[in-house]
Amino acid sequence: MRSYKSLVNGDKKCVLLKNVRIFSPDGLFGELRYDVLIEAGVIKSIETPHSIVPNSQTLVIESANLCASAGFLDTHAFGGAPGSEHTETFESLGIAAMAGGFTQLVLMPNTQPIVQTAMQVQYMKQYPSPLVDWLPTGALSKQLEGKQLAELLDMHEQGALAFTDGSKPIRNALLLQKGLRYVSGFGGRIIQIPEYSELAENGQMHEGDVSTSLGLKGLPALAEEAMILRDLAILRESGGQLHFAGISTAAAVALIRQAKKEGLKVTCSIPAYMLMFTHEAMRGYDTNLKVKPPLRPLADQNILIEGLKDGTIDAIASFHKPQDPESKDLEFDLAHFGMIAAQTSFSMAMAAYPRLPLEVLLAAFTHRARLAMGLKSIDIRVGELANLTVFDPSKTWEWTHKNNLSRSQNSPLLGCVLRGCVLAVFNKQTAYIA
Repeated sequence: MRSYKSLVNGDKKCVLLKNVRIFSPDGLFGELRYDVLIEAGVIKSIETPHSIVPNSQTLVIESANLCASAGFLDTHAFGGAPGSEHTETFESLGIAAMAGGFTQLVLMPNTQPIVQTAMQVQYMKQYPSPLVDWLPTGALSKQLEGKQLAELLDMHEQGALAFTDGSKPIRNALLLQKGLRYVSGFGGRIIQIPEYSELAENGQMHEGDVSTSLGLKGLPALAEEAMILRDLAILRESGGQLHFAGISTAAAVALIRQAKKEGLKVTCSIPAYMLMFTHEAMRGYDTNLKVKPPLRPLADQNILIEGLKDGTIDAIASFHKPQDPESKDLEFDLAHFGMIAAQTSFSMAMAAYPRLPLEVLLAAFTHRARLAMGLKSIDIRVGELANLTVFDPSKTWEWTHKNNLSRSQNSPLLGCVLRGCVLAVFNKQTAYIA
């Protein structure tokens, strides 16, 4: 089983990335390959291949197609803690995220208790983690009820990255308007789940020919598009910054593309699973594929890829949502939504390669995702602390119950051979080595 190793206290104080291609937002390194030496968590040297001779204190990482980028950012993840540690703890989520290449996780506030006070934000942000940075969001509304704004300024001052009702769409248009106006005063942003609940009531999967053949009530594309249309109208009037978490339809891409052309401060993400599966995968009634947003047709998937290419879509997120067996081992219409994906998001996104170029895919995990969340890009430079994800996009690996590091098992990919293998992650002077 994988584990993390301290670069400060471990047996090896140096790590050499041998013959590695470096992806950076400025394209500084091009397609050339380098040797990169990391010592005590600091990038000490970037040289031409075979220029750095390792010693006995050096751990060498090499692979046929070794690559490195800034550490991945997950813009949308649900943890089990606090309150549902039987599905996920901070420790299990952190190590699963490390194995998936993430160094930073944006956490939703749907915990027990709900993250809706400055103290709760501080607790989440400061919870010890050997490598992963926790980036908590605060509840937009008190008790996630969509009626009254929570203590937004107080939470912002304690480090809340954004405000959202998490898995619950913000149905109250007046609340959204007030929230956008309020957070714009301190440069905050609101994260919205684009689903018009009344149009999606009791829906189980994408509404279309597959749902009809399976006898399952559908989640219409209109439910997503109507909410985006409404929210963009509010954003246009109120100002502020709005992020749509989990768009999934062709029309949604078109709406957001036009909004960006207008100059609205709007960003969006897609779940990684949208790049691997379509609604055809639902024919097996696998409840692990029951997710929100739902799997859509291939035509929508193709438009999502085009949206990533042209910059309409800013980020690829895990939408990691652990569930216990009692929530999934049920009749399909009773099963809960969600799959675990912290460990497999990169591989799921790689399913779209080469339709989705590797440079674009990585940008949506790194600097474009950070810009969407108001964070600075991470530089890969000599003298900088290493915040890196090291991977081989060509290498395959088998994901099994044994090497699944989440506490939950709700994934359709367990037992599958996946392409795109994370080999190491560096952050906070710590290394996670596969």
